[in-house]
Amino acid sequence: MYLLMSQSQALIDMAEMAVSLLGLSARGYIDAGRQLMIHGVFTENDFKLYMNIVKFRNVLVNKYQLIK
Repeated sequence: MYLLMSQSQALIDMAEMAVSLLGLSARGYIDAGRQLMIHGVFTENDFKLYMNIVKFRNVLVNKYQLIK
């Protein structure tokens, strides 16, 4: 579970870094993906997948805290 959470977080971190390198700002994880879609880095399908990964990561974080 921790490995999946780490991999999801790595993708989120890369999206946030890409937004920053483009000189943009995002209000959260999903907004970072939306900004990348608006500016042509993500396709609409990429954004949907990214959004699902962010949601999955959030579930994992909550479950991990309960187990830990």
